Amino acid sequence: MTASSATTAGDLWGRGEVRSVPDATMADLVEAAVRAHPTAPALISDVEGTLTFAGLNARANRLAHLLIGMGAGPERVVGVALPRSLDAVVAMVAVIKAGAVHLPLNPEYPVERLAAMVADSRPVAVLTATDLDVLPDPTSRTGTADTRVLRWDAIALDEHPDTDPTDADRVAPLHPAHPLYLIYTSGSTGVPKGVAMPATGLVNLLAWHGDRFAVGPGTRTANLSAIGFDFGMHEILSALVHAKCLVVPTEDVRADPIRLARWLDRHGVHQLFLPNVLIESLCEAAAVTGVALADLRDIIQSGEPLVLGATLRDFLRTHPSLRVHNHYGATEMQDATTWSTGRTAVPTIGTPLWNVRVHVLDDDLRPVPDGETGDLYVSGAGLARGYLRRPGLTAERYLPDPFGEPGQRMYRTGDLARWNADGELECLGRRDNQVKINGFRVELGEVEARLRERPGVRQALALPRHAANGGKQLVAYVVGSDVDVVRIRAELARVLPAHMVPAAVLALPALPIAPNGKVDLRALPSPEFATGGAEAETPDQQSLVDAFTEVLGVPAGVDDDFLALGGDSLGAVRLVVLARRAGLAVGTREVFELGTPRRLAAAATGTTAPTIPVRPLVALHHHQLNRLRAAHPNLVEILPVTPVQQGFLFHRLQDTDGYTEQLRLALAGPVDAPALRAAVVAAFRRHAPLRTAFLVDGLPEPLQVVVAEVEPPWRETDLTALDPAAAEARADVLAARGKATPFDVRTPPLLRLHLVHLPGGTAHLVLDYHHLLLDGWSVTLLVRELLAAEVVATPVPALRDWMRVLRAQNRDAAASAWRAALDGITEPTALATAAEGTSDSVHHVVDLPAEVTARLVEAARAHRLTLNTIMLALWGVVLAAETGRSRVVFGTTVSGRTDEVPGVEDLVAMLVNTVPVVVAVDPDEPVRAFLRRVRTEQLALARHQHLGLGAIRRLASWESEFDTLLVFENPDLLLDDPRITGVRHSDDTHYAVSLLITPGETLRMAFTYRPHLVPESRVRRLADSLSAGLAAVAGDVEGPVRALDVSPSASTGR
Repeated sequence: MTASSATTAGDLWGRGEVRSVPDATMADLVEAAVRAHPTAPALISDVEGTLTFAGLNARANRLAHLLIGMGAGPERVVGVALPRSLDAVVAMVAVIKAGAVHLPLNPEYPVERLAAMVADSRPVAVLTATDLDVLPDPTSRTGTADTRVLRWDAIALDEHPDTDPTDADRVAPLHPAHPLYLIYTSGSTGVPKGVAMPATGLVNLLAWHGDRFAVGPGTRTANLSAIGFDFGMHEILSALVHAKCLVVPTEDVRADPIRLARWLDRHGVHQLFLPNVLIESLCEAAAVTGVALADLRDIIQSGEPLVLGATLRDFLRTHPSLRVHNHYGATEMQDATTWSTGRTAVPTIGTPLWNVRVHVLDDDLRPVPDGETGDLYVSGAGLARGYLRRPGLTAERYLPDPFGEPGQRMYRTGDLARWNADGELECLGRRDNQVKINGFRVELGEVEARLRERPGVRQALALPRHAANGGKQLVAYVVGSDVDVVRIRAELARVLPAHMVPAAVLALPALPIAPNGKVDLRALPSPEFATGGAEAETPDQQSLVDAFTEVLGVPAGVDDDFLALGGDSLGAVRLVVLARRAGLAVGTREVFELGTPRRLAAAATGTTAPTIPVRPLVALHHHQLNRLRAAHPNLVEILPVTPVQQGFLFHRLQDTDGYTEQLRLALAGPVDAPALRAAVVAAFRRHAPLRTAFLVDGLPEPLQVVVAEVEPPWRETDLTALDPAAAEARADVLAARGKATPFDVRTPPLLRLHLVHLPGGTAHLVLDYHHLLLDGWSVTLLVRELLAAEVVATPVPALRDWMRVLRAQNRDAAASAWRAALDGITEPTALATAAEGTSDSVHHVVDLPAEVTARLVEAARAHRLTLNTIMLALWGVVLAAETGRSRVVFGTTVSGRTDEVPGVEDLVAMLVNTVPVVVAVDPDEPVRAFLRRVRTEQLALARHQHLGLGAIRRLASWESEFDTLLVFENPDLLLDDPRITGVRHSDDTHYAVSLLITPGETLRMAFTYRPHLVPESRVRRLADSLSAGLAAVAGDVEGPVRALDVSPSASTGR
């Protein structure tokens, strides 16, 4: 019998369905998605905003043309060393469009390893972030003098066309068989080896993916895969090719399972690509926080055997429609060549994908009988070309396929497998010296080679050992003279990725030898992690000691170090979850930096509000504290005020008028008043700022005090007996009365709610609140919580956590930065004329036409600017023209929601800050250079925006404050709720002119001004000038600033 005539059941089961897939390049597929859905969101980031498919395509095209001009194209490599971001995806797409080979370089890898990858791959160029020194001068480190290192922020994309590159543009025609990406894996010789994958394999995988999973603009996928692995290519390109939306978190969010669960829930993510260990952590985090993850439909796992542990099984029971997909693959043959969706405790690796064949063979390459164990081989679609510049290794692992057509190859996986009675493959482990540690492939030979490079080491052995906690640890044994195992481990951490650094290194006088002459593995000692033995002194320390013991599987003491006990990155994730469950907020970064339960307990912040303010953030004498407790017997917390609250209280505490803000919501019927009232009560209990008062008299500084309980001011009025017009008129009167009723900031609460029932079952919900209490973000959060179908019970971060972060900022560095920025400015820019008396605020609203707005948005993306930057710059130009000054100063607000506070996006409070904006206007400067300069200046001050306006004024020695304020606000997300049919927000301003910018299909500019300070005619002139300037920028940025034509005389004639 010849090999090709084998007729076992396994031979039939091993044939994937033969299907026709597009004969197209990856660039073709991405561009087809762009043409089909140009305005759909392609990428979303909390930090960088949103890119549509058209916007992504335009930016990638400009970069692709730049790369082509540098010689990038088919068979030529381009490295991308960018952190997880929208820019990283844009860069990847640009490399694909240029026809080049994409080489992802993880910026968190040691520089030596990155340099080795660059030296081996010899890229035309490497793209890297300006603030990341991951690749030094390649001529000195990599030996590739022809490689260009491009700093991302220094690239002038707008100098290149935004059209799709064609073969006429490329250095050579692009074909599907050309390599699409180059991935480096652990190498047994001590050097990582590159695997080149042609586009045909991923095109086949994505065609199968589109048939099995939800696709289209309504589907959201999270970008969570590790940088530098083929799983990430599947994750990103399956989203782009199938017009899904890829949602990109920051690395801090990705590394913290608690924050990640909340982030996924907030973004309504449908699909996740995660290895098994991270699935367990995420499910546990969801259980701890109560986050529903109700939108989640599919979890796709690859990289290690899938095990449905207790946490995951519990999660699946509460999510019956959720599917967990087990993909089997390797870098050499795609991350998915077989798949299954079973819910058994240890799922099989299933059956082959389209156009893939798998074989279970004996040592003579003959099919083994069904049910017996053999070596697993894969052939057909999805095979890589082989190993870069390693023909011998390629020939060893990629063999002629005796069961296929002449010329076809099959890949020897090194895995042992068998067919079960259901016709599915069971993977039974490895035959070779390759292991998986926490989902990452590790060649033990590479670790051993690095060990032998250490001084004094003669022999080295690396092995996976079962840890006491049930997982796997990498343990190394060395033989030599004067071996310092602590130093060896530290040196390995500088040259190897974290997953390849042994949890322990043991020095032996000699390796034990068995009678057969081989190393006796059973005689090797297990690592014994020494513990400090000191007992915990506080409940928080004890909670962390217990968490250390559970995660690491060894008894821990309060002074034992996490890494010294064998901890790793995934263990840190698990530790964070357990700490949060105990009410302690720590992050993975703190686990590595602080290390011991004692230091972590000292730095940890609680996740629930304390009952007694044992150590307040302010220093008070006993008599002051006693007076506060006498005034507020149920006092539970004392906090300093935020910078913006401090400025308000110092200057305006006695003015009780004009600082009541009002939000009026029109609700569709029917309205369940008792449920709404219950939600209000729950919100007051959940959010401490809603139970807060503000005090100044007799205190060293203004304070906010939180009381344990307060009765929410709730009122209902029934107008259903009136005709609709009369009811609306009466509702207007009631709202006006509420707006005119002042608050006493010394007595909580500073929020009132009024539900007005109208004819037809509809209603108005009116929220009156003091200006001190809530920022716009918080108001939206609060309303969504009140209208939720169920009372929200998940914990929220404490305001004191945010306060601690605020107070930990470097005030000296901030003072130096602001002093330099304001140097030479003796007073802020003033629009107001001297006037007596007062006047109510008046509004003037201007909507930029939709076509101008669209051009402006595209111009911003093309020049890598935000709309906020353009608005700040143009308002500066308008003020300069209006006042005749070359440097102007006005105010703007910043959110204050730093990601250093886990869950800060859920914090209901007043976190915004008001800071100056300085714009220097040179009429002869090109507009493009002017806008970039403003962006650079604003970015330089971004890390110093925590400093209060009062402190900044003192640094500048200003007697007065600027009298214009520009606020850039996201679109009103409340209107996305079908239960809300209308929103009216009424607030006042103490500025002469406030300008609220709201982006959308039409950019809205809402001017609020006081006519006794700035007359209506002048405000209209300012609005006309700003509109004209924006229209000019939308059309052309090549001319000088003077060409923007925003002078008062020009706007008067418009």
